[in-house]
Amino acid sequence: MRATLFALAIACFGLIGCGDEAPAETTTTQAEAPVQQTPTPRQGQGGKGRKGKGRRAAVGASQAAATTGGTAAVTFVINTHDWYFHDDSAATLSRCMDILDKHGVKGEFYFTSALFRVYQEHHPELLQRLQDTGMGIGYHVRAPHPVTFRGPTANRLQNMPHDQAVALMTQYETQRLDLSTGQLDAGQVGGYQLLKDALGYGPPAVGFNPKGDTLKQLELEVLSSLGAKMWVRKHTGDVMEPTEHSMYARPSQFSISKVDGEHWWKSNVAYDPAEMFAGAHGYGVVLIHEHDFYAQSPGWGEIYFADGKQHKPPFDLTVRAKPEQRYPDDHVAQTWANWEGFVAYAAENLRVVTSKDIIADYEASH
Repeated sequence: MRATLFALAIACFGLIGCGDEAPAETTTTQAEAPVQQTPTPRQGQGGKGRKGKGRRAAVGASQAAATTGGTAAVTFVINTHDWYFHDDSAATLSRCMDILDKHGVKGEFYFTSALFRVYQEHHPELLQRLQDTGMGIGYHVRAPHPVTFRGPTANRLQNMPHDQAVALMTQYETQRLDLSTGQLDAGQVGGYQLLKDALGYGPPAVGFNPKGDTLKQLELEVLSSLGAKMWVRKHTGDVMEPTEHSMYARPSQFSISKVDGEHWWKSNVAYDPAEMFAGAHGYGVVLIHEHDFYAQSPGWGEIYFADGKQHKPPFDLTVRAKPEQRYPDDHVAQTWANWEGFVAYAAENLRVVTSKDIIADYEASH
């Protein structure tokens, strides 16, 4: 029962679960459907590749953005946040890059500042490889960041005067967040600014699951002022267009995420990429979190959540995900096989793009 409730809690507070409003507070981090069509009422349809028994994947959204040569475009989004099991996270990213390089395409890795800092300390070669190979790098947030984690700071942000709220939110995107206390360390760089300083540019795309419209608007205002250009308004069914605070909405006119109501990586079955991408046009996403390749939840999950409830600070950083949360070897192998199948098919039949490419496409035509 505890394991079941924990899994439900993880789905509720996020990836990068998966709600309609942005990447993710874990397994992902958002209700998506494979290659979803706006007029079609059924969602979460699978392809015949699901051991030949699933329904055909729904076709791409009717509102197609202009892509180069009219070819559908897709972004392989890997939300990365498992700072607790950072060695597993790093090994996963390395293998993802191996597969992307093998097929001559690029993916987009959304980092939390907590994991990015751990990579700087323990896996700097991977951060360098991401930059050297031109992979996309985005930004997202997780607990105990107040945008996604209910608590006194979130309440203060929603109730203080606007200018003061912007100033405080700016601190959360420029100063280090202590993962144990939930407080800021003004002497250390953190948040979006950490990635910006390290990369030499502001990550163009950001994602977060805000706990209320006020927090959403504050975060958008601050991230835009720091250099972000696009945000994940919805994971499925969105189009590229200007929104609040001079930020574009990231297009997601089709997606590969859920099959028959369940995220594809949770099923130890084979999927046919041709069926999963059937009818795709416009811009779409293939979404997964790095921990989804090896576990049902990230290692830090029970530090902040358990039995459907949030913990209160100070947080015990020694708490870790239970061994039963790990996927068995055959499940892991099938997830990798499916993901590489999607990459290989997209490399041959679609444009594989990053947020930088999408923004360039849009600005060139407007």
